[in-house]
Amino acid sequence: MIYLYRDLSNNSFDPSDAPSWFSTLPSLTTLIVEHGSLRGLVPDKLFSFPFIQQV
Repeated sequence: MIYLYRDLSNNSFDPSDAPSWFSTLPSLTTLIVEHGSLRGLVPDKLFSFPFIQQV
C-alpha cells in the first residue's frame, strides 16, 4: 500500500473551499494546510481514515 503525505501549506492558491478529493484518499497519513488559502470545513470522513496521524 502507498501511504500519502500532503503538505499544502504556504501556498498561493486562489481562496477556495477545501477540495472534495481530501475524502478520497483513505491511505492518507498526514495533511498539512496551515498558512494556505483554503477555507471551509475539512470533510468529517477524513478523520476516520485508518492511517491518518496528523491533520
